[in-house]
Order: sequence, then C-alpha cells, then structure tokens
Amino acid sequence: FRDPEGHPLELIAFPAGAVPPQWQTQSRNLCLGIDHSAVSVSRTATSIAFYESLGLNRSAHSLNVGPEQARLDDLPGAVVQVTALAPFQTSPHGELGCYQGDFDRRIPAHGSKDITYTRLVLTIQNQVALEAICARMSDALLSGPELREDNSCRALLRDPDGHLIWLETAT
Repeated sequence: FRDPEGHPLELIAFPAGAVPPQWQTQSRNLCLGIDHSAVSVSRTATSIAFYESLGLNRSAHSLNVGPEQARLDDLPGAVVQVTALAPFQTSPHGELGCYQGDFDRRIPAHGSKDITYTRLVLTIQNQVALEAICARMSDALLSGPELREDNSCRALLRDPDGHLIWLETAT
C-alpha cells in the first residue's frame, strides 16, 4: 500500500518458525520496527561504492521480478536488482533498487512536507569520523561539517543519483 504522499510501504509477516532473530520479540505494539528504507539508483556499482565510503557494507543481493514486485512498484514487468547495505546489523538497513529498462529516472519534485524525500539520516560514530567522510567526499558535500551547540556535528551530502544524505553524530 502507499502512504498519503504516495510512498510504497510493505508490511511483513513471517511464517511460524521462520521469524528472523531481530523480529522475535513480544510486544503489544502493532509495528515492531522498520526493516529497511530503499532508494532507486541508476548504477548499482557506483552507488555501492558511495554508500560503502559512508561505512555501510553490502549484506545481501537479489533480483526481484514478478507480479508482487510489479504491484509494489506500480511498474508493469518490474525487474529490479536489490542490494542491501548495513553498518553491522541486518535491520534496519538501506536498500538500493536498480530498475532495468528504459524510463525516466529523474527524481520527481516532492512537496515541502515530504520528509522522506528531504533526506536519509545516517548517524556517524563521532565528529572525527564525520569530518573524515566529508574530506573524502568533498565532491558530494553540500554543507558542513557543522558543529552544533549541543556538540553534535552534521553534514549534508548528495549521492550519485541526487538523494540527500544527512550525516550526524550522536548527541
């Protein structure tokens, strides 16, 4: 299904005996957490290199095809190469979706209240690590690093496909 801004969301229910360890918890909450966030990319290898330079590692890879993928993406005949990236755990993680085919890949304009378009937020270990990332990736740097009053540090980058990446240190 889609949220009010049109972003696709999927709910996952695992069969008995096949629940991954990170989701084996007892809770009265309907939602146990967020498994992943995904972005569409034009070149998998380029995007993997970019996100690995931020400290994420390739943790899984698949080729998704079929009616379920077509319905999820609202794209008939969808064929998507999916690469999962995570720092050290399997959830939550990021996914890169590289769609095969000839279609307009430009990032559409979104409303000012569409916070999922605004940025993907990654927490970096400390200020020294964040500054090192910014120095290595100066061509992608839009602003920062900026030291804040609460002693946190932040910076804004743009990935190879134009997605905004907000780096911040824990406070």
